[in-house]
Amino acid sequence: MNTQDSSSAIRQFRKDFKLTMPLLLGSGDPRSVPKQYGIIVTPTNYVLDKNGKVVAQIIGYDEEAMLEALKKLGIK
Repeated sequence: MNTQDSSSAIRQFRKDFKLTMPLLLGSGDPRSVPKQYGIIVTPTNYVLDKNGKVVAQIIGYDEEAMLEALKKLGIK
């Protein structure tokens, strides 16, 4: 989820890091993902399983927590 960069910058980031997962942009719309999930701190990362269930919420940059959450999903 990115609430600050342009869509073109996000597309370039996705291309540079060869990411295949969805990346979302936030907005001021009250139905936006940041509003729905109550995101007030960036970065806030959510790891979702294939059914869309939140497996982990990681507030701030925490690479170890992110790797552990991905490991729970069988992603190395």
